[in-house]
Amino acid sequence: MEKIRRFKESKNRIRFFSDEEIKTLLQLANPYIKQYLIVGLSTGLRLKEMLNLKISNIDMKNNIIHVVNDDSFQTKNGRNRDIPISQFLKPYLDSYLKYWRHPRTFELQKRSIAQMETLFCNKDGQPIKSFKTSYNHLICLSEIKHATIQPMRQPFASHLVMKGVSIRTVQELLGHSAISVTEMYSHLSAGFKKQEIDLLDYSQTQSSIIEQV
Repeated sequence: MEKIRRFKESKNRIRFFSDEEIKTLLQLANPYIKQYLIVGLSTGLRLKEMLNLKISNIDMKNNIIHVVNDDSFQTKNGRNRDIPISQFLKPYLDSYLKYWRHPRTFELQKRSIAQMETLFCNKDGQPIKSFKTSYNHLICLSEIKHATIQPMRQPFASHLVMKGVSIRTVQELLGHSAISVTEMYSHLSAGFKKQEIDLLDYSQTQSSIIEQV
């Protein structure tokens, strides 16, 4: 069996995945890692927060995912928060939950009552405790360099900043205690802003002005 190469995470910088890299990851991912990527990309949830998501935390009627502290899990800053369900995520979650709640699914997987509450489970119906092995394998297949185990959290935050969402709002969505942590994502978007500015091309106008002079 081929040994899966472990990737090294950079502690000195945040890895910002491009749209093309995200597309590649989603295309290569198996169904179990893909569901993690899609939810992460759409919510910015931490890995442990996603692994501890329960079906009861998802309010499809009001389009909200509740990230809550309970006896089995505590958020990093110890606070509950709500994440709106985006238009992109809603049909995926709706389809996923209908399958997950189907009696035939429970019968085939022989899941316990406690397991039935857990959102992310493997093919045997057991709650997924880690995506790391599957994710390492996916990164090897994609040949993406300098990957982190939480690749969707960074583009979620950075893309919001690029779209003009306030740093304070991004801070609340990510669950950061200090806004200084969130402000790192504004630095990530600087290169994007440079690309946007470079789209302004007045060369023809300048030529016309020069000819008139």
